[in-house]
Amino acid sequence: LPSAYHLMSHMVVVVPFSRIQDQFRTRKRRRHDGNDHGGGGDDVVEMESFKNSPLLQLRWFRLVCDEGHELGASPTGSEVTQFINLIASERRWVLSGTPTTGDED
Repeated sequence: LPSAYHLMSHMVVVVPFSRIQDQFRTRKRRRHDGNDHGGGGDDVVEMESFKNSPLLQLRWFRLVCDEGHELGASPTGSEVTQFINLIASERRWVLSGTPTTGDED
């Protein structure tokens, strides 16, 4: 991702769900390889590894998450949801164009 300074110069920033998912996978892989150091449990290590993300360095007016049906649908989706919850924003919108039957838990 570009730097926080670069992102700050734009009115709208689009970051695909897959890009955040890929960033999480990279961090997770580094942690398993022993390159990501931190104390405490696994959750602490995962969240600590995102501190330098430009998405967390700014306060956003509106955060719009597309593909909302993917959030929490799998272990990776849940982890991405945890990361998204760390992003400071005034408003949060979750969108999905995928129809649901209404019988999911």
